[in-house]
Amino acid sequence: MQRPPGKSCDEHAFASTWQGAKYGSGKFSRRMIDAGQNTNAGKALKGFYAYTRVLEGDRCLVWIRSTHPDEIRRGHRESASPYRRSTGAR
Repeated sequence: MQRPPGKSCDEHAFASTWQGAKYGSGKFSRRMIDAGQNTNAGKALKGFYAYTRVLEGDRCLVWIRSTHPDEIRRGHRESASPYRRSTGAR
């Protein structure tokens, strides 16, 4: 996937999980998004792991919720995804 200027590849499930693109079974989605937003989201996820003490191999459930008014008007709903945390080492 080519990276346009100012964009960054975002994936779901998170790259920091065993279900992510690097370690998962190939069942992931990706999309180019604003690089600054992707960086901020990564920092927020790192903060979540630290605050809730999610460690290597721990299971966690992540709720995705849109707060963007356009998506709320279109009826987008919350969704939950189960993950197992990966630090990148196997």
